[in-house]
Amino acid sequence: MRSYRILNSKCVSPENIYQLEGKSGIKIHKFHKLLLLDTGNTQMVLESLLNIKNYVRVLNQNETRNLIVRRSMILSIYDDPLVITKSVLYTKTLPSFIIQEIRDRKVGLGKIAQIHGIFTSKKVTEIGCINGLIYKKYIFFLDESKVGNIKETFVLDLDKLDSN
Repeated sequence: MRSYRILNSKCVSPENIYQLEGKSGIKIHKFHKLLLLDTGNTQMVLESLLNIKNYVRVLNQNETRNLIVRRSMILSIYDDPLVITKSVLYTKTLPSFIIQEIRDRKVGLGKIAQIHGIFTSKKVTEIGCINGLIYKKYIFFLDESKVGNIKETFVLDLDKLDSN
């Protein structure tokens, strides 16, 4: 397993992407670069970039007293996998109506916030590459509250996209 990572305590920058390309020896696709720098709603960015609707499928979800640990995928409407996500969410900092929607497992966290008009942001703390798959880790905020840590691994088939 070949693994490369770049840590950043402030926020990820284009310079960090260049460093990752240098360390890993791979040329990162422009879509991946945009996704690495994105601090908004990943589902909306993918929909805009790809011009294809998408949805979230929750693969598994466990809840303890103060945490929800969730593995999910963002898939195109054609069921093509786009992103694999692992989220660790802090129930103490989430509003109860958001917790209930997370428990329902029907919609992604960003879309839940969007539906309710809640401002979201991400502080990207790490980007990397494992076995050719690009990922980012970030702290997720609703309004001003830190509500979790999330890792997104980008699995979209870029060769398929480039041929369209």
